[in-house]
Amino acid sequence: MRNHFLAIAFLTVGGASCHHPVREDAGADGLASVTGIVTDAASGRSVSRAVVRLDPIRPDGNGAADNPSGGSSSTDNSGRFSIGQLSQGDYSLTISAPSYNSYSSPMRLSGSQARTLKVQLRTTSRCIPTPAFAGQVSTKC
Repeated sequence: MRNHFLAIAFLTVGGASCHHPVREDAGADGLASVTGIVTDAASGRSVSRAVVRLDPIRPDGNGAADNPSGGSSSTDNSGRFSIGQLSQGDYSLTISAPSYNSYSSPMRLSGSQARTLKVQLRTTSRCIPTPAFAGQVSTKC
């Protein structure tokens, strides 16, 4: 088995940062996989129960592709996820969790590529209702 290590890229998209150390392994089945960990950008703590989706993109950019199959997973208590048995093609990666901004990015998978991601999600701003005068409620953000 041959291993190829590619460059590390840092992205910031829609309030989330993504660190992409990418490793490609030549696999016998010819199918790709995506694994990774999701953490809180401020604290570095793992984000459990985040939903990770890979949806195929048609070459014209409209909806599902003819060939590739997508997949989804949830992060475990350590923030880790894994989606396997993916056909070669273009995908839209989306990661979402309650109280966090969603992360979204296009991704191209080829052959038996094994891609490993580290994604940092940023918390959404929260507005706190506070008592005001004579029973009115005001909101502080």
